[in-house]
Amino acid sequence: MPDGSAAAPVAAREGSTSRRSVVVQAGDHSFPDMTAFLVEDFGCERLQLADYGGHLGQSKWTHLKGLARQSLQLLAELPRLRNADCVITVGPVTHGHLLRLLKRLRIVRYRRSIALGFYVHSERFFPLLRLLARLDGPDDRYILFSHWETELYRTRLGIPAERMLFLPYGAWGAVPAGTEAAPPAGVPGEGYYFAGGYSNRDYLPLIEAFSTIGRPLVIICSAINAELDGLDLPPNVTVLRDVSSECFDAYVRHCKACIIPLKRDTGASGQSVTLRAMRLGRPIVAPDFGGVRDYVVSGASGWLVHDMARELPAIVAAIERDPKEAERFGTAARQRYERHFSPAAGRAALSQILSPLLA
Repeated sequence: MPDGSAAAPVAAREGSTSRRSVVVQAGDHSFPDMTAFLVEDFGCERLQLADYGGHLGQSKWTHLKGLARQSLQLLAELPRLRNADCVITVGPVTHGHLLRLLKRLRIVRYRRSIALGFYVHSERFFPLLRLLARLDGPDDRYILFSHWETELYRTRLGIPAERMLFLPYGAWGAVPAGTEAAPPAGVPGEGYYFAGGYSNRDYLPLIEAFSTIGRPLVIICSAINAELDGLDLPPNVTVLRDVSSECFDAYVRHCKACIIPLKRDTGASGQSVTLRAMRLGRPIVAPDFGGVRDYVVSGASGWLVHDMARELPAIVAAIERDPKEAERFGTAARQRYERHFSPAAGRAALSQILSPLLA
């Protein structure tokens, strides 16, 4: 992490009266601590859109209706945006593209836009987003959460690489309460493996692998992971849905290893669960995908695999044979979290990115 960046936000704040920046937050659950940092340290004016639970696992129609309502609210707030110097959108990419369209129509006249936390979970949206990227001007920027996405979006969306910036996606808030809790009631006493999350997950091959491995596996997903509905689970596999964040963390803390079974290598997904595992000192097993390589160092803090179903039995056997080695991997994951993905590291990195853009 760069040093000496702490003074940069002060300079930005001092100039904010003459060059007003507005941060558009897509609901109060959309990167709240990151948004608060922009308001408090960079003097940005917050425009918070009505929340619809976009951070929860919901159907695509629920998300689309929620985004449509937020877009209408954004249009109603145009007087606050019309003459802003810079507009930062935090959360879903829809709002940034809408604002760039309004600028093309000369309805708003901001100098620069910044899409903070731009990501695409599914490649089926690439044709539409490639079309929308034509609305961009030379002063529009994207802040991405993985290095690998720069080349992905350059080739698939046509966004010039020089307009994309990398911010390690890390933890921004205080450590959640309850992370020291004992294992939840009912978990296997001899230890278990853990997999969690709902977006871009590939649970069926994982379950099939554990049916032969025979060790206990706990999966925490969402109601929208319909592929698990009515599934005849092996006796060593437990599936829970939509538990509290504290309960989720408790399961992660006491597992032997955290497994991130991703389907597609199409951008940012899986980071939130990966970060929880790193913060709680757990070794990680994940696909060797571009968005994961910034987090997991294979052979040092976890294992990056090319074929989860085929390679997982040997990894589990190695953990069972030498649990102290797995604990060393977990310690390395925790240390990497502190250096690169902790709240202090994230604020320093974002300060370095934004200071020249907002100055």
